Amino acid sequence: LREARVTYIDGKPFHGYWRQRKSLDSASAASNLGGFQSFDFPLADIAPVVARFANKTGVPVGGVDFIWQEENPDVTKEPFALEVSPTSDLNPPSPADWHKTYSEFKKTSGYRAAYLEVRRQWTDLMALAVVDRYRQSKRHLFVDIDNVVSLSAE
Repeated sequence: LREARVTYIDGKPFHGYWRQRKSLDSASAASNLGGFQSFDFPLADIAPVVARFANKTGVPVGGVDFIWQEENPDVTKEPFALEVSPTSDLNPPSPADWHKTYSEFKKTSGYRAAYLEVRRQWTDLMALAVVDRYRQSKRHLFVDIDNVVSLSAE
C-alpha cells in the first residue's frame, strides 16, 4: 500500500516521505490519483540502503522510489527500486495537521512557500556537494609563510 520516495545528494538521503495509495484498487500512490504523503520518514535508518543504491547504480544524485514486500517495512532491509530520476522534483511536507490528500495541499496558498523552502535547502546541499567533490579531487598544499616573510624583512 505504500512506497518511499527518497531524494539524495552524493548518496546521502536529504528528503523522504511515504506515498500511500488511496486503496488496493489503485496501482499508483501518486497524489493526483488520490494518494497520501506521510513525511514521518526514517531518513537516518535508510541512509546505508541509499548509499549502496547510489554506489551500485552510479547515480550520485536523485529521487528514488523504493517499495518493500511487507506492509510495514523495515527500511534497513533491501527494497525494490521502482525508478530513479537524477532530476526529480521535491514535495515539501504538508502541515502537521493536514488530513486531506496531498494534491489538495498543492492547491493551497501555503504550498508555494513550503516548496521554495525545501528547494532552497536542496540547492544549498547541492552547492556544498559540488564544492566537496571539487576539494576531494584536488590535492592542495597550504604553507604558512608569514614567519618566512617576517624574517626576510629583517
